[in-house]
Amino acid sequence: MPRHATNAGTSRALNRRLIVNEIRRAGSIARSELADLTGLSGAAVTFITSELIEEGLLREDPESAGQRRRPLSLNYSNHFAIGIKLTETELQGVLTDLSTTVIAGQRRAVDAHQPEQVATACAELALELIAQSGTPVSRVSGIGLALPGIVDARQGIVTESSRIGWHYVPVARLIAEKAGLRVWVDNDVNAFALGEHLFGLGRQAQSVAAMTIGRGVGAGLVVNGGIFRGHRGGAGEVGHIPIAIDGRLCECGRHGCLEAYVSEQSIVKQLHERSDDYRKCSADDVLALAQSGNFDALAVLDRAGGGLGRGLAALVNMFDPEVLVLGGEGVRFLPYFKKAMTGEFERLAFGEKRRIDVHEWNDDAWTRGAAGLVVQQFFNFDVPPGASPIRAAEGEAEPVGETLELSYRPL
Repeated sequence: MPRHATNAGTSRALNRRLIVNEIRRAGSIARSELADLTGLSGAAVTFITSELIEEGLLREDPESAGQRRRPLSLNYSNHFAIGIKLTETELQGVLTDLSTTVIAGQRRAVDAHQPEQVATACAELALELIAQSGTPVSRVSGIGLALPGIVDARQGIVTESSRIGWHYVPVARLIAEKAGLRVWVDNDVNAFALGEHLFGLGRQAQSVAAMTIGRGVGAGLVVNGGIFRGHRGGAGEVGHIPIAIDGRLCECGRHGCLEAYVSEQSIVKQLHERSDDYRKCSADDVLALAQSGNFDALAVLDRAGGGLGRGLAALVNMFDPEVLVLGGEGVRFLPYFKKAMTGEFERLAFGEKRRIDVHEWNDDAWTRGAAGLVVQQFFNFDVPPGASPIRAAEGEAEPVGETLELSYRPL
């Protein structure tokens, strides 16, 4: 293909996404305002928006028919996505529209240590969600899978997940060939950060850092509208930033990691160490004890809050995001570690005073982020291709820039 044709196609794709993103941020906007915001000519805006209306991605305000100014908005109900979160024991799945609004949801027990079993269960769960919602398969744009670990998102391969024992597992291909849908896979915190950028607390921002605390501690980084994954997909592993010399043992085998002080698992363990009376306590019990004014529970949470503040300050000092989001199951402890967290964060964060936006956590936060892995193709230009069911069935390699020699075998 001639180079000028390729450049024209690239420019057209960029302009389409530029317009779609301005409408996503605004909610509803007129063509003249789009021209002002994007710098495109009025004719270019009219041509592109007409295409998008014809494709069903945009719609005009029906109440403005016949008027000169006819606001445009995204037609979120024209396409759908499936988001699945994998834990060590369970699949949590949702079917959403393009705004990641949940339409249907299901859970299914699974042994996450068995990749083939996980792929089969994901495919079955996706098809059940489609049937449950009555959604035409032709309007489902794909499946997004979010899970803990280091992921090569472009090839759809989990390169390392110590929590579930995976090493170079081509899980996107395994699911695609069973479900007959395109599949994207990424680290769960990356997916959460993407969701916050598209439709959450970072909707108006070009750079977002989202830290989550729960079973583990991690961060997702969005730069210029896209996920920053690092060279091998390991960016954002802030849970393993050392915050203490020769400190507590982390599950990674090192000492002094942030996660060894702040994760729910480590908080429970620290309470156990204070007295045998707490040996049977869970994370829920720690919260209940704190609510009742228990000194030991409050002391453990205060220490965790200080560590969290240091971790957040390190993230801001390295990344300097427009928006900093804190989420995860562990935010339920916030009333008891907020003072220590805020004190350490303000003491150590470099530059002007920063705000921490706290996500009001709910059960579908992870799965909506996973659905965002599918939805992002409508808004971002540089998106991983996803695993195609056609290529998977034919056994062909995905089009990627770098080939990895896989050591995967069924466990």
